[in-house]
Amino acid sequence: MLNAVDIFTQTLPSDTITIFDLRCNDSGLEGTVSPWGRLVVNAARIKDIPFHLEHVEMVDIPAVTAMLGIMPVRGASDQTESFSTLPAIYDPRTKVSLCGSFSIVQYLEKQYPGACKLIPSDCEALLASFVIACESIDSKAFQFILPSMMKMLEGTRSEDQFRETRLKALGKESADTLVPKGEEAAKVWADIKRMFDNINNWYGDGMFVMGGDQPTFIDMSMEGRLWWYRSALGPESQEWQDILTWNNGRWGILIAYFDDYYKTI
Repeated sequence: MLNAVDIFTQTLPSDTITIFDLRCNDSGLEGTVSPWGRLVVNAARIKDIPFHLEHVEMVDIPAVTAMLGIMPVRGASDQTESFSTLPAIYDPRTKVSLCGSFSIVQYLEKQYPGACKLIPSDCEALLASFVIACESIDSKAFQFILPSMMKMLEGTRSEDQFRETRLKALGKESADTLVPKGEEAAKVWADIKRMFDNINNWYGDGMFVMGGDQPTFIDMSMEGRLWWYRSALGPESQEWQDILTWNNGRWGILIAYFDDYYKTI
């Protein structure tokens, strides 16, 4: 007798990996607002792995991941409740389901090695430092981009849940109080600039952090965030235009590489 996971996965494509990502209402963003989903899509494209993209409402994530047989993940501390998350994938070739961008890219590296290695064996320490640095940037930048993300989810069934959970996490009562203003905004933005400077120091003179002509997980993670910021802030916003000038234009060059790559596939 088929179990619930078997029944659900039989509704998915039988010859390609399915990538599950968060749905939004902006078709110009390929239907998602997630930098981590963007990272997984980047990985599949760069490794030339065919995939099907399935968009999931935030309110449906627990049910969908349960139907895939994926257990909720633990939070960063013992006090944090377990939660269901995306992106996730299902591979019909191996019948493997898993979530989390790093775990997914690790899986793709093992099952579909190819010529492009996205997680070099000698970058574990750099990767750990990078994750910490990016989490610090995200915590600062989130207050600038969250109002736009709320608008991207307007009209979806997840609109209310997204707004309420994010405001609660930030200790705010309304979206109107999220974005810092005046001197406070200038100070926070200067902090973000300093954090970008620190990451820039790891890059050296090349486009990619490990050198050479191939991006790694770190570069794709950085590009995913840049894409996230550009999508939420708006390409013509002063904040995004600032980012394009930082570190001798490095970040504009990095995101342009992926933009151009998509045009060729």
